[in-house]
Parts: sequence; structure tokens; C-alpha cells
Amino acid sequence: MAKLLSRRKLITRTALGGIALASLGRGRRGLAQGALELQIGTLTGGWTQIAHQLMLEHGFDRKHGLAFKNTNYNSVQQYYAAFASGQMELGTAAWDGLAKLYLRGVPVQLVGTIATASMMAFIARDGGPRTLADLRGKRLAAVQASGVYSAARVVAKLYDGIDFTTEVTVQNAPNPPSTITLLAAGQVDAALAWEHSVSAALLRIGGSRVFVNVGEHYTAKTGRQLPYMTVALLKSAGGARPPGTVGRIAAAYDDLFRWTHANEDAFAERAKALEIDPAIIKTALASRRMQFAMRPFSVAANQTDMRAAAELLVGVGELPRVPDDGFLAV
Repeated sequence: MAKLLSRRKLITRTALGGIALASLGRGRRGLAQGALELQIGTLTGGWTQIAHQLMLEHGFDRKHGLAFKNTNYNSVQQYYAAFASGQMELGTAAWDGLAKLYLRGVPVQLVGTIATASMMAFIARDGGPRTLADLRGKRLAAVQASGVYSAARVVAKLYDGIDFTTEVTVQNAPNPPSTITLLAAGQVDAALAWEHSVSAALLRIGGSRVFVNVGEHYTAKTGRQLPYMTVALLKSAGGARPPGTVGRIAAAYDDLFRWTHANEDAFAERAKALEIDPAIIKTALASRRMQFAMRPFSVAANQTDMRAAAELLVGVGELPRVPDDGFLAV
């Protein structure tokens, strides 16, 4: 059974993790002399924390003339606020949340996509729904404030003709583990979550299954990838950064994720430090729902995928307009 991280343990481990990474940063400075320093941010408690720890330990940033200095954040709200206030210059986040910041005037740019909507999935117990249309009149647990819910709702409405706002009883949850708890308790017919919580549900709830993968469903309908997690860079307040900075950032993350998929067991074992069962991460990786790859926006096809996703959200009122070309760092 998957172990879920308690609030007290999360805070304790976040503090310890911050101290450990700060110490690591001090030890790295001598090795990064002359490198371009960038303040990065990490949301605690999930795969991005593992990824950034590995980034620093293996020196993928230093390899490309960069010196990342990390700060951990305990909540999504803190994370976006740090970006908006300029406390961090580089981070990983869902693209639609960053688009909303950009449209509010925050000078954030997307370097590239690192994970697609294959991370997002609908889960049910035995005898539960098998298609999105089957959710009509049913109860669905979801984090309604998340970009995952927005994307899944749009995909369901456009390609399956079901409107979650009028035809489904949506039980709002504060985070993905809570959606799984509601499903396990039989209080809902299905849950919408993203990795690693999807795999946690499959291991925790006997007979549970993924009945729709949002990313795969979108690709089957459109032939395109639906972006999800991205690397974002805040424009420099002091002027332009050195030429090639965006390409160097993309290369560092590309090295990180190539290492990750070449060493998946080692990546999964790191989950123990977050009190996540490595079997959960191994399940997510083996299923290929959890796939990491740097898709830089210097590539035209990746720009096309992002603009198509933005048009999708604009069409249903999730975004006021498609961000202009300045949103993508090319």
C-alpha cells in the first residue's frame, strides 16, 4: 500500500531538504565559477523535487555553463507567487498556469515542454466507468483548481460531448492524493489525477484501473501532443542574458531526463526520501505515463502543439486569449 506523506512530515522533510540542497549549493559554487547563476524553484513532495536534486548532484547545469541555486516551495500558490514576484528565475510548472501569469504581465517565457498530458488519467474501480461518456450522471473526484482538470474538462467536452460542469457531479479535492482517498472510500465513481498519484491509486486500490489517459486520448483525436509540464524562465530585469542561455537551459534538462530514463530504478529509489514507495514511481515509468523529454520551443512542431493547446483553452473560456509569440523562448 502506498504511503502518503503527512503534512507534518512534509514540512520536516522540506526543511531538511532545503538545508541539504543549500549545503550542496555552497559546495558547488567553487566548481561553477564563471557560470551563469540562476535561482530555480522546486515544488516539494513529487517527481520535480527528485529531478532537481539529480540535476544539482550530477552537475547537468554546470556542464552547460550554468549554476542553479535552488529554493523549495511547499504549495502551488507559493510557487507561482515566487515566479510573479521575481524571487525565482527558472522553474517547472504546468504551462496554462504560466500562461495566466504571462497574460497578467509577468515576463515569463517557456523554454520547452518536459512532460505531456500522458501524466493525466481517469481512474475507476471494478465496475466503474470505462469511457468519458460513462461519467454522465456520475461522481468524479478532481482538483478543480488545477490545469489538469481544465485540460481534461476541455478534452471531454470537445471530443466526447460531455460537459463536466452540468452533467457530472464533481467532488473538489485539495490535491491528487485526496482524489484517490475519495475513490478508495467509494465516495465517487471515478477520480482524475496525475502521476505519481495515478500509480499510487493502482497499487492502493484493488481492481482499480486507468480507463482514459488524457494525453493519449487527445493525441488519438488530433495527432498532436498536449503539453503539460514546462520549464519556464523569467526575463532578466537587468537586461538581456548572455546569448544562448535558453539553449543551455534546454540542454541541461535534456541531459537530466536522458539520464533519468537510462537509470529509472535509481530515479525511483530517490522517492524513499520523500516517503513515496519507489514501486509507485516504477509503475508510473513502466506504464510510460511518466515520460520526460525536453521539447524546446526552438522547434516549430513544439510551438504548434503549444498554440493548439492554448486555442483549445481559449475556446472554452479557460484562457482569455492565446499568448503572443513572446510567451515562447525561441
